[in-house]
Amino acid sequence: MKKIAIFGLVSVLCAVAVGLTIFGLDKQNPVISLKDNNPTISCETTFESLLDNVSATDKNGIKELFIEEKSLAEIIEKSRFTYVAIDGKNNVSKKEVYVNIPDEVKNKKISVLKELVLPLGEEFRAEEYFSITNECGTSFDDIIKVTGLNTKVAGDYEITVSAINDTYTEPLVVVMKVADLESPRIILKATEFELEYGQNLYFNDVVERFEDNKDSFEYLKENMQVDSNVNIYLAGEYHIKYTIMDSDGNIATAEVKVTVKAEEKPVEPSEPTGPSVPNEPTVPSEPETPNEPEQPSQPEEPEQPEEPVEPDTPTDPAE
Repeated sequence: MKKIAIFGLVSVLCAVAVGLTIFGLDKQNPVISLKDNNPTISCETTFESLLDNVSATDKNGIKELFIEEKSLAEIIEKSRFTYVAIDGKNNVSKKEVYVNIPDEVKNKKISVLKELVLPLGEEFRAEEYFSITNECGTSFDDIIKVTGLNTKVAGDYEITVSAINDTYTEPLVVVMKVADLESPRIILKATEFELEYGQNLYFNDVVERFEDNKDSFEYLKENMQVDSNVNIYLAGEYHIKYTIMDSDGNIATAEVKVTVKAEEKPVEPSEPTGPSVPNEPTVPSEPETPNEPEQPSQPEEPEQPEEPVEPDTPTDPAE
């Protein structure tokens, strides 16, 4: 019974294996082959040249063949890298390769990328000013640390630049300048002014205020320059230019236009005309002799009233 059971199990397993192969479930990984099992990384080494050192085969064909690491600097850091091959059935093979690293490639240094001047108050980003490279010029993504810098106070700072967690990179000591690079501002009340002939224009009539992130209004006014060609006694168009400079040498300018109106001269009175000669008086005519007034007529004699009539004697009602 045991022999029959074992034989039956073996038959089933063989059938499953054949079935998996038939239905495309082949789990055989591709084979990776190297020309050099321990290559040397030099200044001329590239990703492409490392891929030239490898080949891969598989009955289903090779879909991808690449290096797992993302950069040559990462390979130098690890002193090794990994080849990856993927066949047509997505079976994956990996092969780790250790490399030789000569000193010119292994030794790193901190390099300065640009002028070491940081605007006052601006956030400091070390990667903008420094990079870590080897003698071949390969850049590494090491985290850079800077000590001894105060970005909130202008001045020259001796700073130490180093790579975190890398004892092979020699720290760099340099001087970095934190400078006020922001120019002051001139706020004007207006940019054009019109003056009467002979009218003065004063500073307070033109300038509202000066502004700066560091220096006071009084300091800026003391260091102000004014360039003006205004002649208040000659009509025309003129300009005034104000220039201020803060204690860090930053400059601001502003210009206004001034128009001087023509002089209004008083009107000369006209010459008075002489009095006219009066005409000779005319002789008045003789007055007419008044007519004699008519004598009023005598009023008529009034009519005499009639004598009243005696009334009738009333009769006795008893009669």
